[in-house]
Amino acid sequence: FFAYRGGRILFTGLQSRNNYRAQKHSEHATLSDTLLTVTKNYHNLVLSEVLLDIRIDAVKTSEEQLRRNQDRKASGLATNLDVLQSKTQLSKDRQALVDQQTNRRNASLDLSESLNLPFTEDLSPVDLRVQKIRLIDSKMDINHLLGIAIDSRPELKQYEELRLAAKKAIMISLAKLQPTVLLGGQAYGIGPPGNVQALGTFFVNINWRLTGMGVVDSMDTVRAKWEARQAQIQAQKELQTVCKQVRTAYIQILDREKNIEESTSEVNSALEELRLAELRKASGLGLNLDIITAQRDYTEARVNKAQAIINFNIAQAQLLHDIGMISTEAVTSGRLLSKAR
Repeated sequence: FFAYRGGRILFTGLQSRNNYRAQKHSEHATLSDTLLTVTKNYHNLVLSEVLLDIRIDAVKTSEEQLRRNQDRKASGLATNLDVLQSKTQLSKDRQALVDQQTNRRNASLDLSESLNLPFTEDLSPVDLRVQKIRLIDSKMDINHLLGIAIDSRPELKQYEELRLAAKKAIMISLAKLQPTVLLGGQAYGIGPPGNVQALGTFFVNINWRLTGMGVVDSMDTVRAKWEARQAQIQAQKELQTVCKQVRTAYIQILDREKNIEESTSEVNSALEELRLAELRKASGLGLNLDIITAQRDYTEARVNKAQAIINFNIAQAQLLHDIGMISTEAVTSGRLLSKAR
């Protein structure tokens, strides 16, 4: 049997183990990316449904405004310009509704694709409420989130295993420059059955083979060292990428949350603008164009608020993914990721 082969068998087995672990972490990273994609597509579908309702309300309001102006014109209380302005706004709202219907169907197709479902099924969310969904405790600072990411991101674990596998490759290449030791022996007996003399032999075979007088094997070792260095650099670059992703996602959450506050104020002011425009028009002090402008502002304010909330929810899922903690339970359980966990 071979007593020594330079560690080739041992380090080959260890390298295979590192490569296997790297593949498992790569699979985990793929699952995390898929779950994030599904989450984004679901929120986008909810947003499309809500925007569709907003556009439908806008068309109904424009139709009612056109009907009232036509009645007022027949009574001599409105001009043809008022009717034409209402028709123009109604046409714009109808076109926006058609565009939103297309966007809603595309969002359904995107979700079907990410879920590997037939495209013939028109997916629709059960709950159409647009509300903030916080997945990560706001008390967690960026340093704590970075620590979680370094410990949990599967990409970092994958590149670490690849780095270790590359180091094992150095030992495997060095084994070619070392001799192999073969130990053997034989035991037997000589003599009559009643007087057998036990004899045995033992031998040691040392074989040292160098390809190209060792030049080829030495170059293989140099190449393995360079590959190990490259694997280490890739691991460091991946660490920098992960840290950047976490910081970017954290900043996006702060920005999206501020957008929700501003869009809420925008909705309130637009609603008050619409109320005052209708009041001024009823008292004979306002113009029909003021009502149309106020209606358009109110519709856009509602759209902006819905988009701000959905963007916040997506940013929460993005940060959860970037720190390596995304899972079905984390996304759907309603429990916050906090320091205690």
